[in-house]
Amino acid sequence: MNGTFLLIVYFSNHEPDAIGPVFLRLLGDSKILVVENGSCDGSEELRTRLLNELSSGKKTPAQIDNLGDPQSMFRGFEREIGKAVYNTGKTIVLEDSPWTDKEGGRFLAVFVPPRAASLDEALVKLRTALDEGGSLVRQRDEAYASQLSGLVKQSSSARILAMMGSGHERAVSRFLKEKGVAFREVRQPSSMPSTYRSIALERAENQDGLSRLDLLRCLAEMVPRRAFIPLGFRGELLMYFWVKDSSEGELVEYLSGIYSQRSRV
Repeated sequence: MNGTFLLIVYFSNHEPDAIGPVFLRLLGDSKILVVENGSCDGSEELRTRLLNELSSGKKTPAQIDNLGDPQSMFRGFEREIGKAVYNTGKTIVLEDSPWTDKEGGRFLAVFVPPRAASLDEALVKLRTALDEGGSLVRQRDEAYASQLSGLVKQSSSARILAMMGSGHERAVSRFLKEKGVAFREVRQPSSMPSTYRSIALERAENQDGLSRLDLLRCLAEMVPRRAFIPLGFRGELLMYFWVKDSSEGELVEYLSGIYSQRSRV
């Protein structure tokens, strides 16, 4: 089904529907599953062991659920992966991310509104944060491609399914091609629009350059309109479409008012 490719790279957002029919079919055709490492906090060895115990049938998803902290990472996206691999006999490998918890913290700073006395200062700080975040992501993308290249060479004829978040397609694919790795790319469309923060970070990751409008949209998402906040997830969608439909001038007016108020506090 997968032709002659020994490596399939599956790009998807970390949503429950990512672990759907397409993923399960690809998993069935593979011997090794490489899982994106969503938490570089020193628990990688433990999580790898637990995922392989699920795959071998030594533990059930219910047993993992009952372990409690520090295995709480299995309540999220990895929990769905754990259910999918249960009793399949697949070898599970966790992404060997170069990030430590410190790098992860630096990356998360991209999603925090910058402290600034003016909108212009905030935009300068946001651009710097995005450039640093993009550099960190490129470093991780290249390390992931190197790991996959090594696994392809080591595993002989075993088919490998590798997972990676949406937005990393260009960089990971480029690094794999540079390393001479033949692969097939599968993309799982998201049911939700990408946030402007994700779009800006992807542009920084690929060194595409960020316009002033990119930065304004990104910053506006970070400081949502108060009327939208109580609406939860629906409010996030409303904010996305409000930002999408707003002109550069409207975004400047909105954000200037916010940073003017903050400078007086």
